[in-house]
Amino acid sequence: MVIMQRLLNKVALITGGASGIGHGIARKFAQEGADIIISDIFLRSPDEVEKIKAELKSEIKSFGRDALILKVDVTNSDQVQEMVKQSIEKFNKIDILINNAGIMPPSALRSITHIKEEDWKRILDVNLNGVFLCSKYVAKKMIKQKDKSNPNKIRGRIISMSSVEGRQGQPLMGPYCVSKSGVISLTQTLAKELGSKHILVNAICPGLVKTPLLGPLADMYLDEKVLNDQFKLVPIIDRYALPEDIAKMATFLASDESSYITGQAINVCGGMQFY
Repeated sequence: MVIMQRLLNKVALITGGASGIGHGIARKFAQEGADIIISDIFLRSPDEVEKIKAELKSEIKSFGRDALILKVDVTNSDQVQEMVKQSIEKFNKIDILINNAGIMPPSALRSITHIKEEDWKRILDVNLNGVFLCSKYVAKKMIKQKDKSNPNKIRGRIISMSSVEGRQGQPLMGPYCVSKSGVISLTQTLAKELGSKHILVNAICPGLVKTPLLGPLADMYLDEKVLNDQFKLVPIIDRYALPEDIAKMATFLASDESSYITGQAINVCGGMQFY
C-alpha cells in the first residue's frame, strides 16, 4: 500500500512515545515521512530499557526514517531542556511536538475526599506541568525556525493529548480530569501567544482508547455497569478507540492540511461527547 507522505522530512518529538497512543503516533508519523524523537520515562531495568530503545529505533528505521530514543522525565525541567538540546543537535529542528506523556495510576481512582495528596500532585505534575515544560522549551526553538524566504510559513506545531474527561468532571478521576482540563486551557493560551510566531497549537481529546493506561481502569472500574450508570460515557461507535485512531487525527493536525486550525480541542471519542 502506498502511503501519502504528508510529513515528509519533518521532525517530530513525541513524549510518552514508547507505548500506547504515543507509539501509535510515532509509527504513523514515520510512515508519513517524519524523523522521530521518542522520549519516555522507561520505568524498567537498564538492560530492558536498552532493549526497548533498540527495538523502537529499529521499528522507525524500518519505515526509512531516522530515530532518536531518549529516557526523559517530563516533570524535570533539566531533563526536558536536555531532550530538546539533543533533538536539535541531531536533527537541527523540531517541526512537531506531541505532548503525550500522561498517567492515571489505579491507586488514584478514589473520590476527592479519599485520594492521597501525593497521587494528586504526581498526576498534575506529569499530565499538565509536563506539557507546560515541553511546550515552553520546544516553542523557544520553533520561534527561531523562521524561513527568511517565506516569513509566513508555519514554523512548528504543538499537539497535546487532553481527554473527553478534560471537558467534564467524572467521579473517581478528579486529578486526571483537572489535569486534562488544564491541557485544554494551556493549549488555548499557547495558541494565542504563539500564533503571531506562526506556530499552531491544538489538543486532541480521546475517549476510551485501548492502551496500557486503560487496562487497569477497565479492570477496576470501567465495566459496563459503571460506564452506563456512573460515567455516562458510552461510545456510539461500539468499540474502544485504537491508538491508530488518535494517530490519524494527530497526523492531520501535524500536516499542511490543518494550516488554518489552532487553539482547538478536538474529540476523537466515537461519539462519547458532542462538544
